[in-house]
Amino acid sequence: MNFARALRTSACGLLAGTALCLAGTLSVHAANLSKDEAEAIFHDTYDIRAYAGTSGEQDYEGKPQNVLRAALFGAFKSLMARAEAQEEGKKPLPDSAPVISAGGLSVGMDQFALASDKPDFFKGRPEQCTAFISRKAAEVASLHYTGRVLEKHMNLPSGDDMFGAVLDDKGYCVDIDGLGDYFEEPVLEKVEPKGSGFVLSGVIKASEEEENPVDKNFKLVLTPGDKPGTWRRQYTETPRK
Repeated sequence: MNFARALRTSACGLLAGTALCLAGTLSVHAANLSKDEAEAIFHDTYDIRAYAGTSGEQDYEGKPQNVLRAALFGAFKSLMARAEAQEEGKKPLPDSAPVISAGGLSVGMDQFALASDKPDFFKGRPEQCTAFISRKAAEVASLHYTGRVLEKHMNLPSGDDMFGAVLDDKGYCVDIDGLGDYFEEPVLEKVEPKGSGFVLSGVIKASEEEENPVDKNFKLVLTPGDKPGTWRRQYTETPRK
């Protein structure tokens, strides 16, 4: 799939943009959700909305294919972040070091493979597959990125605006072909406690390249997930007046 077209409706660089697009004045009122944790949760949710087309609970309830889609994209994102860190000259991590952790579970590099690195592993698998994600990795990623236990493994057909995934007895071959750029600037401004969860809010600044740029307010509601330390999410945007 060509992500450039899909991502021109959304903003900042997916991996590099995480550090670039944050307000330095972010105020966090709750002691048990740190600034870094809030920023990571927000950007994970924002990225999945742009790439996987899901905004949270309204898309997940009764739709296991959407939970799986978010989990697989999240797993791929984590894999690419790990690869990027290694390319930047940081000390190599052992394959056993967690790529994703959630709910007391974790998975290392032995649960992933890239076609560019291990072509022999992909022999006999569909040609469009660019990465392999194990069933276990998908399950941990589901907890990490959606707060939900992954209830069902299945194939995901490819589509114009979505990536596809082919399931076998070991895991998923996915046909994600890269991570593109965004052209908005998401800025997280507030983190406020609400009940047993939190509300994260801020602004999505429109690109000056747009013909009629309109900034948007966003709200991300977090509620406790299926496992301790995980979060269910609901992300919404409204035009900024």
